[in-house]
Amino acid sequence: MAQGFRRGSVSTLLIAVFMVVLVLLPTALMSIQSLQDLVLAQRARQHLEDVLPSAWLCLDQAALSCGQPVLDEVETVRVVTEQFHRQMPAMLSGRLRLVAVRVDWQSVPFDPGHWMGSDQPERLPVVSIKADLTCSNKSRIHLADSIQWLLD
Repeated sequence: MAQGFRRGSVSTLLIAVFMVVLVLLPTALMSIQSLQDLVLAQRARQHLEDVLPSAWLCLDQAALSCGQPVLDEVETVRVVTEQFHRQMPAMLSGRLRLVAVRVDWQSVPFDPGHWMGSDQPERLPVVSIKADLTCSNKSRIHLADSIQWLLD
């Protein structure tokens, strides 16, 4: 009778080991990788937010002091791209790829009561950045952010 009890305990133990090794362990590893990808995605978004304000360096300060947002588009793309690569966190190296940096202009409707009168800016610059983050399962997360200057 003691032998029958031991065989039952051994088979129960083998089933438990089977469940842990073949079911729970892979599930736990996939969960950890998903959490790591989530952390990397959050850090990548933060990196884009940190890089975009460098476009401010390309605004013509003399024109801006007169209320006119004059932005050198080519220089802006160069500066933001350079900052993207220079400030890249080590944890994102090899996984975050810059796709594009763009400068667009948004029209501003004329406001007859604007404090600048007829010198009111007709358009404002919008700088956008797009990047791809490669996850641990080789899928890609597309990230985008933009910054717009507002002049009141």
